Amino acid sequence: VHGDVKPANILVVGDDFVYLLDFGVAVDSSVPGDPRTDIRALARVLYECLTGRPSADENHSGTTPKPSDIHFTVPVGFDEVVGRGLADDPDDRYQ
Repeated sequence: VHGDVKPANILVVGDDFVYLLDFGVAVDSSVPGDPRTDIRALARVLYECLTGRPSADENHSGTTPKPSDIHFTVPVGFDEVVGRGLADDPDDRYQ
C-alpha cells in the first residue's frame, strides 16, 4: 500500500510511461490493511487528469460530477471507471 498517491508523486516520462514516487509512507502488503485507499487516490488523480480539477471528495465539496459532464471530449467509459474508483465503500472499489 503506497498511502500517498497524488499528482506530486507521479512522474510522467515520455508519452507512455509513469513512475509512482515517494514510498516513504508505504505499508508492507503482507500486513493487514486496505490497499483500496490507493485505488481511490488513483481515481482522484485520473479524474484530475481528465478534467483539470480535483474531485469533489478530495476538496470535500459534495458529489463529484462525471468527467464527461465536465469535458465533452472525455469518453463516457471513464465515468464508470472513475465512479467505481471513488466509491465511498471500499468494497465497491476495484480489487
